[in-house]
Amino acid sequence: NERNKLDTLFLHMTDGVVAFSGDGSIVHCNPAAGRMLASDVAHRFFAPNFDGQGWRRGQLIGQILRLVRRDKRRAVRLLLDPVACRYRRAEHRDTFLWSHGFYVAPVEELEHLLHLLERT
Repeated sequence: NERNKLDTLFLHMTDGVVAFSGDGSIVHCNPAAGRMLASDVAHRFFAPNFDGQGWRRGQLIGQILRLVRRDKRRAVRLLLDPVACRYRRAEHRDTFLWSHGFYVAPVEELEHLLHLLERT
């Protein structure tokens, strides 16, 4: 049937395909899209662009996440920074997990966080 043909096509495509419902939930995601969404560069493509700075926002988020993942000691600097604390999930006292606000933060604040992490 047609549904099986489409499922097979999406399964073996090298291009990523994601389908969303009316409320924004993902209803279909093929393996290629799953690999892209889990990659380090995904933030560049999916960062909100409400202010025309989505590409830069995505770059900064990716850089911040890579630095923290590479060296957990850098994350300690974030615990004491008031800008970073605005984007910390409050229910995690011993670790630094980003809230949703981090992913839509103003570019200037993300640049501040990156500079904080890059200091040696």
